[in-house]
Amino acid sequence: MQTCQVFPGLILEDTIGPWCGFYPDEGRYVAVGSADVGVTFTAFGDIARAVIKAASLGKSAPKQLHLGGDTKSMNEIAAIMRRVGGRDIEVAVEELEKYKAATLASGGDLAGK
Repeated sequence: MQTCQVFPGLILEDTIGPWCGFYPDEGRYVAVGSADVGVTFTAFGDIARAVIKAASLGKSAPKQLHLGGDTKSMNEIAAIMRRVGGRDIEVAVEELEKYKAATLASGGDLAGK
């Protein structure tokens, strides 16, 4: 049996929520470090198609599969959501060191705070 590691970036359908700093019901997004750094998102359907295609290659399938549906920063996502949602979205940035210190002090993950 051959294995293939799949690296899809963030899964689009599971990322836009408070666990990643997106609070769409409040019209607020919170980035850590920078709201201008791009992150790769890939949709479930695109991941499934790529995995099925790789599996169909049999022994000639790659050992690693790097997928990248789209790369957007939090500011770019906010601009898209403003355009399609017709409402304002505030983008705040939390300093990385402050976030790290608070996370370590709490003993847990503060992504959904």
